[in-house]
Amino acid sequence: MKRISIIISLIFFSLVTNSSVLVNEQNFPDAGFREYIVCFFGEELSDEEILATKELDINLLYVSNPIYNLKGIEYFAALEKLTCNCYGLTSLDISALKNLKSIAIQQS
Repeated sequence: MKRISIIISLIFFSLVTNSSVLVNEQNFPDAGFREYIVCFFGEELSDEEILATKELDINLLYVSNPIYNLKGIEYFAALEKLTCNCYGLTSLDISALKNLKSIAIQQS
């Protein structure tokens, strides 16, 4: 009986801690930024991808829509370097990016 309880606990813990972030309009409201994320990560960000991403180089060359807003960048908690070459970026909240060491923003 004790073994069954341990197995059930492990399965529950695995389900609770193995989360992901959907790349949708709610989590990434800007169409251009969402297109960039889908291009490089797909329709869903796994915990492993989020924690492994140390650098993002956001460039208009990869998307067909302009990027005005980087809402959703906060999901990349391990991000250390952010480079952004975006036309029309109006604001950027990096307060959740505690590991960020380098940032370069260029308005095209």
